[in-house]
Amino acid sequence: MPDSGVVGLEVVARVAAALLDVRPDDPSTGLTRLLEALSQALRSGSAALYRIDRERGIAVRLAAVGAFRAPSDEYPLGMFPELTRRTLDGQPVVYGIDDLDPTSSVRVALESLGFSRGLLLPMVGPDAVWGLLSFWWQGEPPALERSVDALMTISALVAQTMRWLASEQERRQITAWFRLYAEASSEGIAIHENGVFVDVNEPAQRLLRARREDLVGQPILKFSRPEDHALVIDRVRSGVEGSIEIEVLRLDGTPVWCELDVRQAVVDGATYRMIVVRDITGRVRDRAIQARALQAQRLEGLGLLASGIAHDFNNLLVGVLGNAELLEAEADLDATAMTAVSRIREAAMRASGLTGQLLAYAGKGPLQVAELDLDTRIRDLHVARRSGVDVRVELHGALPSVSIDGSQIDQVVMNLVTNAIEAVGEVGTVHVSTAVRTVSDAEGADPLNGPLPPGTHVVLEVRDSGPGMDPETAARVFDPFFSSKAEGRGLGLAAVHGIVHQHGGLVEVHSARGEGAVFRVYLPGGASPAAPAGEPVERVAGSTRARVLLVDDDDAVRRVARRLLEVTGFDVVEAADGESALDRIGAEHFDVVMLDLSMPGMGGEQVFRRVRELKPEQPVVICSGAMDARSFAGRPHVVLLAKPYRRTQLQAALESVLSP
Repeated sequence: MPDSGVVGLEVVARVAAALLDVRPDDPSTGLTRLLEALSQALRSGSAALYRIDRERGIAVRLAAVGAFRAPSDEYPLGMFPELTRRTLDGQPVVYGIDDLDPTSSVRVALESLGFSRGLLLPMVGPDAVWGLLSFWWQGEPPALERSVDALMTISALVAQTMRWLASEQERRQITAWFRLYAEASSEGIAIHENGVFVDVNEPAQRLLRARREDLVGQPILKFSRPEDHALVIDRVRSGVEGSIEIEVLRLDGTPVWCELDVRQAVVDGATYRMIVVRDITGRVRDRAIQARALQAQRLEGLGLLASGIAHDFNNLLVGVLGNAELLEAEADLDATAMTAVSRIREAAMRASGLTGQLLAYAGKGPLQVAELDLDTRIRDLHVARRSGVDVRVELHGALPSVSIDGSQIDQVVMNLVTNAIEAVGEVGTVHVSTAVRTVSDAEGADPLNGPLPPGTHVVLEVRDSGPGMDPETAARVFDPFFSSKAEGRGLGLAAVHGIVHQHGGLVEVHSARGEGAVFRVYLPGGASPAAPAGEPVERVAGSTRARVLLVDDDDAVRRVARRLLEVTGFDVVEAADGESALDRIGAEHFDVVMLDLSMPGMGGEQVFRRVRELKPEQPVVICSGAMDARSFAGRPHVVLLAKPYRRTQLQAALESVLSP
């Protein structure tokens, strides 16, 4: 019972209720109720509760009841060394007034009030004594031996409360300092516990486009992409400090590139981590622009190399193909020899196809551009019938026409479809679709070419359900020296990039492991079509002895071309360089100038400009193994002829430019 001097269940219940009232913002109320319950049960005239501060070597009074109040809220632990030593060892100590130093102010105050006996009860935690409960009696105290176990249990409960109170107050102090610092900072700052937001400052709220109440209590992973979760867990939740760069998802789902600077603090076993969030969209964009420029420079250098190789190789093929056709036309060959010559011609044409891929990659292939419908080109290719893979075609049906070279765009479509079919293997689906996209301002598209320019674009999309690519592979798919195939050959995707770029379009790729791949080609409208060279006409002899000035720096090409022209019925004059060609044009009349573009010294384009100055209406056949035909688009009295050429193609080009 409360008046028996023995601690029973009723007292324990009152103590527990008092402990529940302890609040970090007002701890004294609950602690005072605790002391009142214990003091009444033990019939003491005074009681106090102290917290041990070992670093300072003092006991700090937190609450007190009864008649006695110590002169100070703090006293040194060495004031009563023997009592303090035993209590800090975890032992309850009953002592008398005579055990205190006669000169101490505590003893003087106790004697003035008639107190003669005291009890020091340690509050023992799992690792140390956290505080002391002190009781005083005027006269003899009750028999405490029957209450020791209950008192020690209560002191342990109070010790736990004291530990929680200290940690909570420290946490609140940290939070207060955080808020003071965070609100004064211009950077986004957040505190989280075990990956859950505890607090965020105003800049972080603006960055995430959310209110504080929308963020507190939410997991950090909610604001990152699934593919970044492992990195976020490793850095944000595992305690590893440092900075990471990821694409953060705002509350509305829009992405923003951020740098997360992770720091941590441990308070009473609980880990709180602070994250400084910085918007680095500009930095990422600048790095992307720099990487794009370096990649463009690299590919431009490779393109120049490929163009040079293709030009020289095509000159050799002119000799092979031309001499084969001369043999067919002039020599009296038996069937076996004719078969051999035919095979030589076919091999030369196949080799020409390889140089065409090199030129396509370099973006310098000869274009014969016309206003065409992309849906019609895809439909005529019958891509849905490719191999045994499920190829599904969904065409827009009302696309605006685009200025394209039909055969080269056919190559783009088939290369992308073939690549997708190889990616899915025997089981999978390939989707081919077209669409129209209108761009009002610059948007990011091709990582090699930069933003998509404003205007209307026809879009070709090829999507597969294959294994997908990691970011490193996706970044190199258009590199001619990179292949993910086991055999590691082919220029398919490199040629796609070159052809699309030559058409003024863009190509982009999106892929991730396990998610397939998507290739999108953007083709702008409005480009002026180049004058086509016309279809080959199967005629052997010319109807006129027109005079041709043949300008080419390659002796073998001139010999073959001269003989082909003479067999076809033209008179031929040769010039080995631009300077001599201009001298002849200024002094003589020629019905046609057959002009090679790639020559040392004065190049073909410079010669062409001078010819136009001398004779504005002079018919010219532009001939080269590596050229961009769009630079001559729409010019009068000009026909384009790509090397290597057959005799019928040569004749058709000359007769086309000579037609009135």
